[in-house]
Amino acid sequence: MYTGLISLLLIVGCKNSDAKSEHQQAVAAISMVQDSTATEEEEIAFPPPAIPLTIQNAHERALYYVQHFWDNCDFDQHKLLQSPKKLEQSLVNLLGVALYFPVDKVQKSLIYPLERSQDSLFLFFKNQYERYLYEPQSPFFNEEYYLPIVEWLAETPKIDLTTQEKTKYFARLMKRNRVGYLAEDFQFLTSDSVSYTLSNFRGKATILMFYSPGCHSCQEVIAKMKENIELRQLIQSKKSNLLFINAEDNWDVWRGSIEELPSFGIAGFNSDGKVTEVPLYDLKYSPTLYLLDQEGKVVLKDTTFEHIMERIKEL
Repeated sequence: MYTGLISLLLIVGCKNSDAKSEHQQAVAAISMVQDSTATEEEEIAFPPPAIPLTIQNAHERALYYVQHFWDNCDFDQHKLLQSPKKLEQSLVNLLGVALYFPVDKVQKSLIYPLERSQDSLFLFFKNQYERYLYEPQSPFFNEEYYLPIVEWLAETPKIDLTTQEKTKYFARLMKRNRVGYLAEDFQFLTSDSVSYTLSNFRGKATILMFYSPGCHSCQEVIAKMKENIELRQLIQSKKSNLLFINAEDNWDVWRGSIEELPSFGIAGFNSDGKVTEVPLYDLKYSPTLYLLDQEGKVVLKDTTFEHIMERIKEL
């Protein structure tokens, strides 16, 4: 369960809505946080920054809030960890506003508590960042903001050399298939042993789903796809592609399960194993869903079917 201000999470959940620009949402987020922390300071670990009255522009006030967020935190490990929920709420308040600004404007503030903390407090911040920014089910999931944190962790002497090497490997993996960049190409076979590559499908928007036969969550998404008339029309009118890729099971298991998939999609088996063995993709869960644009660039990753259907209309 993720903590946080319900109203703030509602704003974050609507981040891609056409009803408000990201600028307007950032202003709403900072107002919500300021109002809440001003009246319920017992719910957070330390007072929020005092924004100078001379800063009148709402966007600048929001950025000041993020960049000076830790001004009133003394990083007293024993005091802060007496109320971990309050400290977590404080971090949620920061993320709820920071994610509306470019990474380069807020990454210093995100990394700062890791620089200032030690031992258990350091681990607290490290684990919370992973939980909120890296886990797809988090309302704040965003690898672009998590990547500079991971790169910093890979170099800090606060973790041992073995963990540093693992973190460096993790950072390299995170740099693959980033939003706005080309998706890694790979080869796959269809059930009649015809070979394709992902790049063969450029020219149309592509829904790419990595899945495993028998996976309950996969079956739920597949059922939604079968029932979705809009998706069927997009694929059958040849405006978009729908690819189901199995990268983890053996050929016979996969081939015996493809009848479960929507008939209007293309089922493929990553026969050379590079998707998971290199690995070319960070498959956190099954299923893992991507949306690619006509050039093969990543639009959405580790996303939901519902989110894909919202965004594919724009491509």
